Amino acid sequence: MEAAKKAVFGCLVFSAVALVHSAFLTPDLWLLGFFGAAITLVIAEPESRFTQPRALLGGVLISFCCGLLAAHFMPGEPAAIVTACSAAILLMTLLRVQNPPAGAAAAIAASGTYDWTALLAPTATGMIMIVLAHQAWKHLNHARL
Repeated sequence: MEAAKKAVFGCLVFSAVALVHSAFLTPDLWLLGFFGAAITLVIAEPESRFTQPRALLGGVLISFCCGLLAAHFMPGEPAAIVTACSAAILLMTLLRVQNPPAGAAAAIAASGTYDWTALLAPTATGMIMIVLAHQAWKHLNHARL
């Protein structure tokens, strides 16, 4: 029964993020990949250091910035993705905001199809929604105990 509750909550959160993302921010669905991975972590391991708000938001924003910078300085180069992901891992580790799904954010941003406005909307907006859902999930689970 617990697994079913987790699955339903995860589906609802992902559906909300996807709906807001596609209806109000951008019809581009590539960013939903790391949103889905982050939601999976939040539901499966809500107490993990990888799912704390600082790691969720900080890791993705740092990684997306690394991707944008790599795309700017190495446009169209496959090395941009490698550089972006490597830099993102280094910075997340140094700043203690490791978030495994954030590696995808760096790779997606390094593809060169995004500009700096995508950092705020939809990237930060989607992650803020996930952080709020994470807090609600933790509250609901602690309230039952």
